[in-house]
Amino acid sequence: HADWVLGLVFSPDGKHLASASRDRTARVFDLATGVIEASYMGHEAPVSGVAFTGDGKSIYSCGRDKDVHVWAAKDGKQSGKISGAEGELFRVLLADGHVFSGGTERQVRQHKLDDRSLVRAFTGHGDRVYALAAHAPGKWLASGAHNGEVRVWNWQDGKTVASFIAAP
Repeated sequence: HADWVLGLVFSPDGKHLASASRDRTARVFDLATGVIEASYMGHEAPVSGVAFTGDGKSIYSCGRDKDVHVWAAKDGKQSGKISGAEGELFRVLLADGHVFSGGTERQVRQHKLDDRSLVRAFTGHGDRVYALAAHAPGKWLASGAHNGEVRVWNWQDGKTVASFIAAP
């Protein structure tokens, strides 16, 4: 990368690492050799989040250009896009057949992985959403905001499970 690395994720088999960079690219590295195996150059602005699909064949990446891009881990060719966000996206997360993304809109969007249709937007954060985590067995999504607020949601019905301030 020619600039800061803003996001990293391991492939499901642990043999590759995908990266997101401020240089407007996302890349796939072979962990054993450090060699770049694929580069995705389709973003028009800095990239901050990356996520592998469960089979390791595709990668979802997001950033300042407000879209979630879908591309092949093997060769970096784009295979789709999720649009509709009105602000910069910082994180993308894949869990149990869903795509979650969060950023400056102070919300988290949930899309279906298979057809990329919008399921819902989780609203209520008072600041930018910088962090996402999923607990697939419980169908829980956790989101963390710049102001220290953490919310845990049930992604099946959109209801809040817990909410607290993690900042001291």
